[in-house]
Amino acid sequence: MSPVVLLLGLGLLFGLLSALVGESKGRTRTGFVLGFLLDLIGLLITAVLPKTGETRAEELAFIRSALTPAAGSAAATSLADVEVHSGMRRQPFRALRVPLRWGVIGAATAGAIGGAAGLVVGLLAYPPTAWFAIFELGTPAAIVGGLLGLASGAIASASRRLTAKKR
Repeated sequence: MSPVVLLLGLGLLFGLLSALVGESKGRTRTGFVLGFLLDLIGLLITAVLPKTGETRAEELAFIRSALTPAAGSAAATSLADVEVHSGMRRQPFRALRVPLRWGVIGAATAGAIGGAAGLVVGLLAYPPTAWFAIFELGTPAAIVGGLLGLASGAIASASRRLTAKKR
């Protein structure tokens, strides 16, 4: 397989994963472009991007409707109270769906381990090009880790849904 086809395939894979992550933040196109051009780094950047104002306003409207006080009860009334109660400021990573969250964790973990192994192998083989060995082993490890994380997250999410339906 030619290197150009491999790079385009990796770009497309990470572009689609980043678009899925960006969809929950109202940044589907931005996520795809970042993922396509920067691969794993683009996916991680998309994961930490803030939500757009429109997406955030929709979520806050939903949260406000859920926190509307019933007769005789007290509830959060200010926007700051709603944000604190919803955990939006403290845990943006938790807002991702389980398969995506596990995929990002798997890709980052396996990529870091693969990169460290690549550095060791590169330093032992030929030290002037050891930096490239980080990418040679880290990128495939990140892809495999991301796919395993997505699969594990999908299985976990499906099993949660099935057990919730049985109750």
